[in-house]
Amino acid sequence: MTVKKLAVFFICVIIACCSCLGCGNDKPENNGTRVVKDAKGYEVKVPAHPMRIVSFSISCDEILLGLVEPERIASVSYLCDDAGISHVVEKSKAVKERIKGTPSVERIMALKPDLVILGDWWTPDSIQTIRDMGISVYVYKTPYTVADIKKTIREIADVVDAKQQGEAVIKEYDAKIAKAQSVIKAANINQQKKVVVMSGHGVIGTKGSLFADICRYAQVDNCMEQLQTGQNTTVSKEFIVQSNSDVIIMPGWNGAPTHTLETEKELLNDKSLQSVKAIQNKNLVTLSGQDMYCVSQYVADSILAIDKLVYPEYFK
Repeated sequence: MTVKKLAVFFICVIIACCSCLGCGNDKPENNGTRVVKDAKGYEVKVPAHPMRIVSFSISCDEILLGLVEPERIASVSYLCDDAGISHVVEKSKAVKERIKGTPSVERIMALKPDLVILGDWWTPDSIQTIRDMGISVYVYKTPYTVADIKKTIREIADVVDAKQQGEAVIKEYDAKIAKAQSVIKAANINQQKKVVVMSGHGVIGTKGSLFADICRYAQVDNCMEQLQTGQNTTVSKEFIVQSNSDVIIMPGWNGAPTHTLETEKELLNDKSLQSVKAIQNKNLVTLSGQDMYCVSQYVADSILAIDKLVYPEYFK
Protein backbone atom coordinates (compact mmCIF):
# COMPACT_ATOMS: atom_id res chain seq x y z
CA MET A 1 0.00 0.00 0.00
CA THR A 2 1.44 3.40 -1.01
CA VAL A 3 1.86 6.22 1.50
CA LYS A 4 -0.95 8.14 -0.21
CA LYS A 5 -3.37 5.20 -0.02
CA LEU A 6 -2.38 4.56 3.59
CA ALA A 7 -3.16 8.18 4.48
CA VAL A 8 -6.58 7.95 2.81
CA PHE A 9 -7.28 4.73 4.70
CA PHE A 10 -6.53 6.30 8.10
CA ILE A 11 -8.68 9.35 7.26
CA CYS A 12 -11.61 7.07 6.47
CA VAL A 13 -11.12 5.21 9.76
CA ILE A 14 -11.11 8.48 11.70
CA ILE A 15 -14.32 9.67 9.97
CA ALA A 16 -16.02 6.35 10.69
CA CYS A 17 -15.02 6.53 14.36
CA CYS A 18 -16.37 10.08 14.67
CA SER A 19 -19.64 8.99 13.07
CA CYS A 20 -19.99 6.18 15.60
CA LEU A 21 -19.37 8.54 18.49
CA GLY A 22 -22.17 10.83 17.30
CA CYS A 23 -23.18 14.00 19.13
CA GLY A 24 -25.75 15.28 21.62
CA ASN A 25 -27.33 12.99 24.22
CA ASP A 26 -27.59 9.82 22.13
CA LYS A 27 -24.55 7.55 22.39
CA PRO A 28 -24.87 4.43 20.22
CA GLU A 29 -23.09 1.30 21.47
CA ASN A 30 -22.05 -1.89 19.72
CA ASN A 31 -24.40 -4.19 21.63
CA GLY A 32 -27.72 -2.88 20.27
CA THR A 33 -28.21 -0.28 22.98
CA ARG A 34 -27.69 3.45 23.25
CA VAL A 35 -27.40 5.93 26.08
CA VAL A 36 -29.86 8.81 26.38
CA LYS A 37 -30.45 11.50 28.99
CA ASP A 38 -33.90 11.50 30.55
CA ALA A 39 -35.84 14.45 32.00
CA LYS A 40 -33.94 14.15 35.29
CA GLY A 41 -30.59 14.36 33.50
CA TYR A 42 -29.90 10.69 34.20
CA GLU A 43 -27.97 8.78 31.52
CA VAL A 44 -30.00 5.69 30.70
CA LYS A 45 -28.86 2.75 28.61
CA VAL A 46 -31.87 1.76 26.50
CA PRO A 47 -32.39 -0.87 23.79
CA ALA A 48 -31.95 0.51 20.29
CA HIS A 49 -35.41 -0.90 19.47
CA PRO A 50 -37.23 -1.86 22.71
CA MET A 51 -39.68 -4.73 22.39
CA ARG A 52 -41.06 -5.11 25.94
CA ILE A 53 -42.01 -1.61 27.03
CA VAL A 54 -43.86 -1.06 30.31
CA SER A 55 -45.96 2.02 31.04
CA PHE A 56 -47.42 2.88 34.45
CA SER A 57 -49.79 5.77 33.54
CA ILE A 58 -52.74 6.39 31.23
CA SER A 59 -51.04 9.40 29.61
CA CYS A 60 -47.97 7.37 28.68
CA ASP A 61 -50.22 4.49 27.58
CA GLU A 62 -52.04 6.76 25.12
CA ILE A 63 -48.82 8.19 23.71
CA LEU A 64 -47.17 4.77 23.36
CA LEU A 65 -50.17 3.19 21.64
CA GLY A 66 -50.02 6.01 19.10
CA LEU A 67 -46.34 5.34 18.42
CA VAL A 68 -45.66 1.59 18.43
CA GLU A 69 -47.41 -1.69 17.75
CA PRO A 70 -49.17 -3.17 20.81
CA GLU A 71 -46.91 -6.21 20.44
CA ARG A 72 -43.99 -4.06 21.60
CA ILE A 73 -45.75 -3.11 24.85
CA ALA A 74 -45.46 -5.58 27.74
CA SER A 75 -47.94 -3.76 29.98
CA VAL A 76 -50.09 -0.63 30.28
CA SER A 77 -51.99 0.88 33.21
CA TYR A 78 -55.33 -0.51 34.33
CA LEU A 79 -57.02 2.79 33.40
CA CYS A 80 -56.67 1.87 29.73
CA ASP A 81 -59.79 -0.27 30.16
CA ASP A 82 -61.89 2.55 31.65
CA ALA A 83 -63.84 4.26 28.87
CA GLY A 84 -64.55 7.12 31.27
CA ILE A 85 -60.98 8.36 31.04
CA SER A 86 -59.18 6.30 28.38
CA HIS A 87 -59.00 7.11 24.67
CA VAL A 88 -57.38 3.74 23.93
CA VAL A 89 -59.81 1.15 25.26
CA GLU A 90 -59.89 -0.70 21.93
CA LYS A 91 -56.19 -0.29 21.08
CA SER A 92 -55.08 -1.49 24.49
CA LYS A 93 -56.99 -4.79 24.20
CA ALA A 94 -54.04 -6.12 22.21
CA VAL A 95 -51.83 -5.64 25.30
CA LYS A 96 -52.33 -8.49 27.77
CA GLU A 97 -50.90 -7.16 31.05
CA ARG A 98 -52.03 -4.29 33.31
CA ILE A 99 -50.28 -2.27 36.04
CA LYS A 100 -52.16 -0.76 38.99
CA GLY A 101 -50.60 1.63 41.47
CA THR A 102 -46.98 0.99 42.39
CA PRO A 103 -46.30 -2.64 41.47
CA SER A 104 -44.09 -4.96 43.51
CA VAL A 105 -40.59 -5.93 42.46
CA GLU A 106 -41.85 -9.42 41.66
CA ARG A 107 -44.65 -8.04 39.47
CA ILE A 108 -42.29 -5.87 37.45
CA MET A 109 -39.72 -8.65 37.01
CA ALA A 110 -42.47 -11.04 35.84
CA LEU A 111 -43.20 -8.68 32.92
CA LYS A 112 -39.57 -9.06 31.71
CA PRO A 113 -39.41 -5.43 30.51
CA ASP A 114 -36.52 -4.11 28.46
CA LEU A 115 -37.70 -0.52 29.09
CA VAL A 116 -39.91 1.12 31.74
CA ILE A 117 -41.21 4.63 31.03
CA LEU A 118 -42.28 6.85 33.94
CA GLY A 119 -43.38 10.45 34.38
CA ASP A 120 -41.17 12.79 36.42
CA TRP A 121 -43.75 12.85 39.24
CA TRP A 122 -42.52 9.44 40.41
CA THR A 123 -40.35 9.56 43.53
CA PRO A 124 -36.60 9.07 43.11
CA ASP A 125 -36.76 6.05 45.45
CA SER A 126 -39.41 4.32 43.30
CA ILE A 127 -37.40 4.96 40.14
CA GLN A 128 -34.16 3.73 41.72
CA THR A 129 -35.85 0.57 43.00
CA ILE A 130 -36.67 -0.43 39.42
CA ARG A 131 -33.19 0.52 38.19
CA ASP A 132 -31.69 -1.65 40.91
CA MET A 133 -33.39 -4.60 39.23
CA GLY A 134 -31.18 -4.01 36.20
CA ILE A 135 -34.06 -2.59 34.16
CA SER A 136 -33.75 0.46 31.90
CA VAL A 137 -35.95 3.24 33.28
CA TYR A 138 -36.61 6.39 31.26
CA VAL A 139 -38.22 9.36 33.03
CA TYR A 140 -40.02 11.87 30.81
CA LYS A 141 -40.98 15.47 31.62
CA THR A 142 -44.62 16.12 32.50
CA PRO A 143 -46.20 18.49 29.95
CA TYR A 144 -47.81 21.64 31.35
CA THR A 145 -48.77 23.29 28.06
CA VAL A 146 -50.35 22.27 24.77
CA ALA A 147 -46.95 22.85 23.11
CA ASP A 148 -45.25 20.68 25.75
CA ILE A 149 -47.38 17.73 24.63
CA LYS A 150 -45.50 17.73 21.32
CA LYS A 151 -42.15 17.79 23.12
CA THR A 152 -43.21 14.82 25.23
CA ILE A 153 -44.37 12.85 22.19
CA ARG A 154 -41.04 13.52 20.44
CA GLU A 155 -39.14 12.59 23.59
CA ILE A 156 -40.89 9.24 24.00
CA ALA A 157 -40.86 8.55 20.25
CA ASP A 158 -37.09 8.92 20.22
CA VAL A 159 -36.62 6.58 23.17
CA VAL A 160 -38.80 3.82 21.67
CA ASP A 161 -37.32 4.19 18.18
CA ALA A 162 -40.47 5.59 16.56
CA LYS A 163 -39.43 9.08 15.46
CA GLN A 164 -41.28 8.95 12.13
CA GLN A 165 -44.54 7.85 13.75
CA GLY A 166 -44.04 10.52 16.40
CA GLU A 167 -43.99 13.22 13.74
CA ALA A 168 -47.13 11.73 12.18
CA VAL A 169 -48.93 11.87 15.56
CA ILE A 170 -47.83 15.49 16.03
CA LYS A 171 -48.98 16.45 12.53
CA GLU A 172 -52.46 15.07 13.24
CA TYR A 173 -52.47 16.78 16.65
CA ASP A 174 -51.69 20.18 15.14
CA ALA A 175 -54.29 19.70 12.39
CA LYS A 176 -57.07 18.92 14.89
CA ILE A 177 -56.26 21.98 16.98
CA ALA A 178 -56.10 24.25 13.94
CA LYS A 179 -59.48 22.97 12.74
CA ALA A 180 -61.18 23.70 16.09
CA GLN A 181 -59.61 27.14 16.32
CA SER A 182 -60.59 28.03 12.76
CA VAL A 183 -64.28 27.54 13.61
CA ILE A 184 -64.08 29.93 16.57
CA LYS A 185 -62.03 32.43 14.58
CA ALA A 186 -64.57 32.38 11.74
CA ALA A 187 -67.35 33.05 14.26
CA ASN A 188 -65.67 36.40 15.04
CA ILE A 189 -66.64 36.28 18.73
CA ASN A 190 -66.48 39.70 20.37
CA GLN A 191 -66.04 38.42 23.92
CA GLN A 192 -64.99 34.97 25.06
CA LYS A 193 -67.42 33.14 27.33
CA LYS A 194 -66.40 32.77 30.96
CA VAL A 195 -66.20 29.22 32.33
CA VAL A 196 -65.76 27.63 35.75
CA VAL A 197 -64.59 24.03 35.93
CA MET A 198 -65.74 21.87 38.83
CA SER A 199 -64.15 18.52 39.60
CA GLY A 200 -64.47 15.90 42.30
CA HIS A 201 -60.67 15.69 42.30
CA GLY A 202 -60.22 19.31 43.36
CA VAL A 203 -59.48 22.47 41.43
CA ILE A 204 -58.87 22.08 37.70
CA GLY A 205 -57.42 24.78 35.44
CA THR A 206 -55.41 26.95 37.83
CA LYS A 207 -52.62 29.15 36.48
CA GLY A 208 -49.70 27.18 35.06
CA SER A 209 -51.68 23.96 34.55
CA LEU A 210 -52.13 22.08 31.30
CA PHE A 211 -55.91 22.46 31.49
CA ALA A 212 -55.54 26.25 31.75
CA ASP A 213 -53.56 26.22 28.52
CA ILE A 214 -56.14 23.94 26.90
CA CYS A 215 -58.79 26.57 27.75
CA ARG A 216 -56.66 29.26 26.09
CA TYR A 217 -56.45 27.20 22.91
CA ALA A 218 -60.22 26.62 23.09
CA GLN A 219 -60.56 30.41 23.32
CA VAL A 220 -62.65 30.47 26.49
CA ASP A 221 -62.14 32.72 29.51
CA ASN A 222 -61.08 30.30 32.24
CA CYS A 223 -62.04 31.85 35.59
CA MET A 224 -59.99 29.22 37.44
CA GLU A 225 -56.75 30.98 36.52
CA GLN A 226 -57.68 33.73 38.97
CA LEU A 227 -58.06 31.28 41.84
CA GLN A 228 -55.22 31.37 44.36
CA THR A 229 -55.45 27.92 45.91
CA GLY A 230 -53.91 24.48 45.93
CA GLN A 231 -54.85 21.64 43.59
CA ASN A 232 -56.57 19.60 46.34
CA THR A 233 -59.28 22.11 47.25
CA THR A 234 -62.78 22.45 45.85
CA VAL A 235 -64.35 25.55 44.31
CA SER A 236 -66.16 27.69 46.89
CA LYS A 237 -69.63 29.08 46.30
CA GLU A 238 -68.26 32.56 46.89
CA PHE A 239 -65.86 32.11 43.99
CA ILE A 240 -68.62 30.84 41.69
CA VAL A 241 -70.73 33.92 42.49
CA GLN A 242 -67.78 36.26 42.06
CA SER A 243 -66.76 34.77 38.71
CA ASN A 244 -70.32 35.02 37.34
CA SER A 245 -69.43 32.56 34.61
CA ASP A 246 -71.45 31.94 31.47
CA VAL A 247 -70.84 28.20 31.66
CA ILE A 248 -70.11 25.75 34.48
CA ILE A 249 -68.22 22.67 33.31
CA MET A 250 -68.67 19.50 35.35
CA PRO A 251 -66.79 16.17 35.03
CA GLY A 252 -68.31 13.12 33.40
CA TRP A 253 -65.89 10.87 35.28
CA ASN A 254 -64.92 11.08 38.94
CA GLY A 255 -62.82 7.96 39.36
CA ALA A 256 -62.08 7.92 43.07
CA PRO A 257 -62.76 11.56 44.05
CA THR A 258 -61.21 13.05 47.15
CA HIS A 259 -64.15 15.42 47.53
CA THR A 260 -67.91 15.00 47.07
CA LEU A 261 -69.14 16.76 43.93
CA GLU A 262 -72.45 18.63 44.16
CA THR A 263 -74.96 17.43 41.65
CA GLU A 264 -76.31 19.59 38.83
CA LYS A 265 -79.72 19.73 40.49
CA GLU A 266 -78.27 20.94 43.78
CA LEU A 267 -76.35 23.70 42.02
CA LEU A 268 -79.35 24.89 40.05
CA ASN A 269 -81.50 25.01 43.19
CA ASP A 270 -78.88 26.63 45.42
CA LYS A 271 -80.30 30.03 46.45
CA SER A 272 -76.85 31.52 46.95
CA LEU A 273 -75.97 30.91 43.29
CA GLN A 274 -79.03 32.38 41.60
CA SER A 275 -77.19 35.53 40.46
CA VAL A 276 -74.72 33.52 38.38
CA LYS A 277 -75.38 33.61 34.61
CA ALA A 278 -74.66 29.90 34.17
CA ILE A 279 -77.25 29.05 36.84
CA GLN A 280 -79.85 31.49 35.50
CA ASN A 281 -79.48 30.05 31.99
CA LYS A 282 -79.11 26.47 33.24
CA ASN A 283 -75.86 26.32 31.33
CA LEU A 284 -74.19 23.46 33.20
CA VAL A 285 -72.39 21.12 30.83
CA THR A 286 -70.52 17.83 31.25
CA LEU A 287 -66.98 17.28 29.99
CA SER A 288 -65.86 13.66 29.75
CA GLY A 289 -63.03 12.44 31.93
CA GLN A 290 -61.17 11.62 28.72
CA ASP A 291 -61.08 15.32 27.88
CA MET A 292 -60.81 16.82 31.37
CA TYR A 293 -57.84 14.80 32.59
CA CYS A 294 -56.03 14.18 29.30
CA VAL A 295 -52.21 14.54 29.13
CA SER A 296 -51.45 13.10 25.69
CA GLN A 297 -51.98 13.77 21.98
CA TYR A 298 -55.73 13.55 22.65
CA VAL A 299 -55.52 17.03 24.20
CA ALA A 300 -56.45 18.15 20.68
CA ASP A 301 -59.80 16.41 21.22
CA SER A 302 -60.15 18.13 24.61
CA ILE A 303 -59.88 21.54 22.94
CA LEU A 304 -62.58 20.65 20.42
CA ALA A 305 -64.81 19.14 23.12
CA ILE A 306 -64.65 22.32 25.24
CA ASP A 307 -65.42 24.47 22.20
CA LYS A 308 -68.47 22.37 21.39
CA LEU A 309 -69.76 22.69 24.97
CA VAL A 310 -69.13 26.43 25.36
CA TYR A 311 -69.92 27.53 21.78
CA PRO A 312 -72.41 24.87 20.57
CA GLU A 313 -74.03 27.32 18.13
CA TYR A 314 -70.92 27.23 15.94
CA PHE A 315 -70.56 23.45 15.84
CA LYS A 316 -73.92 22.31 14.55
